[in-house]
Amino acid sequence: MCCTGTLSTHTVCQMPVTLPDGKSGTQPTRVIGINGTRWLLRATLLGRPAVEPETGEPFEEALTTVAVRRGDHAMPVGDPLTLTLPPDARRSGS
Repeated sequence: MCCTGTLSTHTVCQMPVTLPDGKSGTQPTRVIGINGTRWLLRATLLGRPAVEPETGEPFEEALTTVAVRRGDHAMPVGDPLTLTLPPDARRSGS
């Protein structure tokens, strides 16, 4: 299912997962794609943020602070860009 959010059109789906007991299950998932010049930023929200827009707002807000520096050289389509965190970055909840 597609829906429009504050950043782009989102795809909401159920991804297959293996549960801790080994059985198959599904994980609510929302995929957000943000197009730029010669790049695409893809974010995947899982669980409540995937299905409850208000719980996903902090994650969407964080995406608005991402700076993409693609570089000047040509790259094959689909190759991922290297992710470099700022020096003062820290893990959330730590």
